[in-house]
Amino acid sequence: MRQKGRAPHKLLQPLAKPRSVGADLLGLFTRYAGAGAAGTGIHFLVLLLLDDYLGAVAASSLGALAGLVVNFHLARSLVFNGRQVGPGALRRFSAVACGGFAVNATMMATLTPAMSAFSAQIIATGTVFCAGFLLNNAWTFNEQRMQH
Repeated sequence: MRQKGRAPHKLLQPLAKPRSVGADLLGLFTRYAGAGAAGTGIHFLVLLLLDDYLGAVAASSLGALAGLVVNFHLARSLVFNGRQVGPGALRRFSAVACGGFAVNATMMATLTPAMSAFSAQIIATGTVFCAGFLLNNAWTFNEQRMQH
């Protein structure tokens, strides 16, 4: 007989509702966005500081490299920290970043004749960010890769 005011034994408590895949993905995306904001801030800062000296494409490219370093460390430690991804994570992250680097530079070269470097960078950043999230979640930091 249960005493009044005491919680039932943990085995008798109802199971927690499982979170939906969409909720988990949204939480992961939100953390990825928060961590990415720091790297993106560095990227934009370098662009703004060097644009007049090097031009938009070179300044943006250097900014992307600086952002890469910040983003990897934050993604590894804050976003995907519970995943066992093995030693190849940096190589995979770098491969995704190199693809993003090429997309960013191509978009900047294509868009800057028609708009300001800052506006072009916003469009390029959004594109590279979404593609990077999808690839890093599915490939770079995918712990199921370790089980095969």
